[in-house]
Amino acid sequence: MTDRPHCSGPVVSIQDLHKSYGDVAVLRGVNLTIEQPGLTAVMGRSGSGKSTLLALIGALEKPDQGTIEVCGRDVHRLRGRRLDHFRNQDIAFIFQDHLLLPEFTAMENILMPALIGKGVNSAVKSFASELMTALDIADRKDHFPSQLSGGEQQRVAVARALINRPRLVLADEPTGNLDQANAEALHQLFVEFHQRYEISFLIATHNRQLARRCHQQWLLENGTLHPLTPLSDE
Repeated sequence: MTDRPHCSGPVVSIQDLHKSYGDVAVLRGVNLTIEQPGLTAVMGRSGSGKSTLLALIGALEKPDQGTIEVCGRDVHRLRGRRLDHFRNQDIAFIFQDHLLLPEFTAMENILMPALIGKGVNSAVKSFASELMTALDIADRKDHFPSQLSGGEQQRVAVARALINRPRLVLADEPTGNLDQANAEALHQLFVEFHQRYEISFLIATHNRQLARRCHQQWLLENGTLHPLTPLSDE
């Protein structure tokens, strides 16, 4: 597939981001800049706001205050088709629960974002096969989610996230339901896919091994981000 042009600005630029739910302030002035494509980990206890941060970046929720730019565009100023294009082409999500469509095969699940977007052609199908081979699930392409192991289902979800070659993948506890072997394999795949396709990953995680593989590591605590570089083994 044709390489996409580089971003006109930082991959992500967040300034003074605030978000509350009722009287509960979850984010209290978050600032974050990701200058170049890479892997960024955001750690923090459950309920610290990691999922909220990813939802705001992905334009699934609106901030109370502050700005979020992805590749130089304020995502919360996008409307209509531009917003639809952003959600389909520029970003992708990987969740702890894979959220595959049970009535579709592995290959069909992977191709779904392309089908919704620009359509499926021979180049897209070839890229889907390339992803499945890299993820070691090529022989499972005609299987339904119920016929796949947990690790295989998550790998299908990763391929689905990558099929449109997004600029940014937002991964919310992607290894939370995986055993150690599958989690470590997924860690390595994130590194390889970043290097191969220059895709950025912003990963909310409790997994310190995964965080140590990232170029930036942050702690979300008391509603703000604090740098964790270098992350210790403790």
